Amino acid sequence: MNEPKKKPFGGIERLYGNEAAELLSNSSMAVIGIGGVGSW
Repeated sequence: MNEPKKKPFGGIERLYGNEAAELLSNSSMAVIGIGGVGSW
């Protein structure tokens, strides 16, 4: 993994290994929510 990507994925790499961190860093994802669940 190159250095700019290494810092944000460092915890993932230590916990799950280098292969999982590479897979996650090369993937795309979106997080969508309604924002009202659990808030007042």
